[in-house]
Amino acid sequence: MIKLDGCKEEISLLESKIERLNDVSLIKDAMMEMHEEKDTNNQYIIKQLELQVQQYDHLSDDLTK
Repeated sequence: MIKLDGCKEEISLLESKIERLNDVSLIKDAMMEMHEEKDTNNQYIIKQLELQVQQYDHLSDDLTK
């Protein structure tokens, strides 16, 4: 009877641990998705800034002519 109770407790603890690991995995996936979205946004911002610099260069060239 004592062995059975010990096994039940161990199974319960393992199930709890598996549940926590699944939660951690979901959190990591969500964080990865947020970082990818942030990277995409940063790339867009950089591209827009590059376009602005090109426009300023053209305006500067036009003013010096």
